[in-house]
Amino acid sequence: MNREEVKELLRKETERWWEHAIVLYGKRRIQGRPPTTSFELRGRVAGWAYDKGCRRYQHHIRYNLDIAAANLEGFLARTVPHEVAHIVDYFMNGYSSHHGKKWKQIMVDFGLEPTRCHSYEKG
Repeated sequence: MNREEVKELLRKETERWWEHAIVLYGKRRIQGRPPTTSFELRGRVAGWAYDKGCRRYQHHIRYNLDIAAANLEGFLARTVPHEVAHIVDYFMNGYSSHHGKKWKQIMVDFGLEPTRCHSYEKG
């Protein structure tokens, strides 16, 4: 799969998890469009969610395309919902609990283990 196909898959999976959150919690609690995405993150960090703060990155997820491409199945199953959960946490609670109880509960509601670190091979 080429890099553009991986980017498109990550965008679609981000939207799918966003829609899943709307089904779980309702449109009144989860408002707006799915988070925007970009793919310039480098190093060992797999993903980074921006819920507020820097206007450029507000409601935005940055993914590490190298790590994603090298670990696609796990990345789609764990990293994408992990980052979406951060944005959902902000919408539901008005702030980010980072990897706290409220974020962990969202991950459990997603049917996932609320882990905060990955062990992917760098791409």
